[in-house]
Amino acid sequence: MEYNILEEVGRGSYGSVYKAKHKTSGKLYAIKRIGVTRCSHYEKNCILNEMRVLSTHRCPFIVAFKSAYFLDNAVHIVTEFAINGDLHKLFQTSKQAGKRLDENQIWNFFLQLCVAVDYLHKIKVIHRDLKPANVFLDGNSNIKLGDVGVAKIMRSYMMYGQTQVGTPLYMSPEVLKRERYDTRTDVWSLGCILYEMMSLTPAFVCQNMYQLRNHVLSGKVCLTSCGNYTNALASLIPKMICVNYRHRADMKTLMKLVVIKEELAKRNLHDIINNAVEPQINVHIQMPRCHSDWTHVVKEFNSPSNTIRLSESNIMRMKNVTEKKSAFPTLFTSLRIRPKRPISEEIKRFEDLLIEAKKHVENIEAKLIELRIKELAQRK
Repeated sequence: MEYNILEEVGRGSYGSVYKAKHKTSGKLYAIKRIGVTRCSHYEKNCILNEMRVLSTHRCPFIVAFKSAYFLDNAVHIVTEFAINGDLHKLFQTSKQAGKRLDENQIWNFFLQLCVAVDYLHKIKVIHRDLKPANVFLDGNSNIKLGDVGVAKIMRSYMMYGQTQVGTPLYMSPEVLKRERYDTRTDVWSLGCILYEMMSLTPAFVCQNMYQLRNHVLSGKVCLTSCGNYTNALASLIPKMICVNYRHRADMKTLMKLVVIKEELAKRNLHDIINNAVEPQINVHIQMPRCHSDWTHVVKEFNSPSNTIRLSESNIMRMKNVTEKKSAFPTLFTSLRIRPKRPISEEIKRFEDLLIEAKKHVENIEAKLIELRIKELAQRK
């Protein structure tokens, strides 16, 4: 056991989350513990999906995966610890103090969340449970989207989901009606979160589920409760909180809006979007047949060869760059981490590659090598 469990900090969609300290480094981590003894097939699939997404993503605004292990009939997923809590707690604290959030702060939170959700949609993942309690804040008050346990990984031929999951206050009308839905169900939830950032109260507040359902299906929200913010911010809400999902903006449309592009540029977030590496999520890892099989499954997600994957489109795009600048032709055969070699030697090798990459190829290759160096440094 590499970690000392300090305290329980919350409960996710199907497990408990603990604050833990690494015994050697002293770093703080979050550990989600999910017992598998009484898990249904659906819940086991949720565990696999969470590890699939977390172990492969390369987005700075989604919680970073550290490792996973199986102990005492439970899967433990270790991720970075968000020291500043979550948006739900921030909203409560601000409301009690009678102080609204600063508009610049709202833009920062909202845009970072947009980048995270847009990234998930690009890799064919629907989060399905976007809510303030799942949006964490790190030491620099940057967004870290978490709790992807109920996320749906869509295969290339799939366009819709139909399972009713999520939190009622932030559920889209199509999910509440148990109809087919697509990535735009996340956009509805995102609109509800933006509304709450501005008003410090949920967009739809009712005494029971019957009233909530009727209120959500009406799609009526009181924009006057959103405070004295600019129209540029308030005008985004009707584009997201739109009952007919066919008329609702998707993330691709949202990110192309002039006001969004301008605000992204102000915060230099365009570079993150343009250089984001889209992973190929391994959906073929089989469901464990018995408890002992979980040990082997967890090892799959800890393996460097499984946690570092690129989609074919990214590989081809990156190869085209290097073919044009052929002075550095060995890059793609050099990016795999060699597990049998000492970590210090691998770090040195990647540092040398980084120097060469910056001389000969575009920024995305250098970013990719930097990710390898960072990952190796965390394993030391």
